Amino acid sequence: GKSAGRGKRTPKFPGQIVNISVGGACVQLSGAVKLKIGDEVSIELPIPKVEKKGAETAQIKSQVVWRTNDGKRIGITFDKLSDPGRKGLERLLKQINNSIDA
Repeated sequence: GKSAGRGKRTPKFPGQIVNISVGGACVQLSGAVKLKIGDEVSIELPIPKVEKKGAETAQIKSQVVWRTNDGKRIGITFDKLSDPGRKGLERLLKQINNSIDA
């Protein structure tokens, strides 16, 4: 429609996931970011496909629940995760655990 591509763009913050669970994640950001507790953020994760090899990138909406004083590390919760999103995240966590155990 006409509204495609318009509106406020979500800023991108490169970072690395320190730890992750179905409930949320701790993210180490590449630099200081001015995020506040309660801010909504979206992270991109490689979710393994159900019946095929490979993964597809999924955007997961989350909310900042804590941050370090320097703004370089945040804790986020996946409180609005849909059923398919939760199942995809569970597949990713299983794949991570299997690679650690190997």
